Amino acid sequence: MKMPNSKLVRYVVPAVVSALLFYLLFSKIDIQNVLSNIRGCNIRLLLLAVLISLSINIMLGAAKWRKILAAMGCDLPYREVLSIRTGCIPFKIIFPMKSSELLKHYTWTNKTNYPLPVLSVPLCSIRH
Repeated sequence: MKMPNSKLVRYVVPAVVSALLFYLLFSKIDIQNVLSNIRGCNIRLLLLAVLISLSINIMLGAAKWRKILAAMGCDLPYREVLSIRTGCIPFKIIFPMKSSELLKHYTWTNKTNYPLPVLSVPLCSIRH
């Protein structure tokens, strides 16, 4: 039986929770102090730190997921896994409750025709 407010639960509740979290986070931050600290730092070191962080999180993360899926018999090209992971980043940042994991799961299930339980293993056993 379909719930009459399923769209409300699916779209509005995560958006409201996300907006509330952003408000709580940014209402406690002194923006002038943050900008002052950024102006005072070495920009080359800041850019290097961002580059290292992105490389580790995105590129090595895609390699990890590819190996996990290959061990399960789901052999996807690295480029495709990287594309799926980077496409899920906005969901990971904006929406709460690991919604990007559900999107990855949905995408991989459609591309590989693997049953849901097979692709649930890496999603449940590996933490980012």
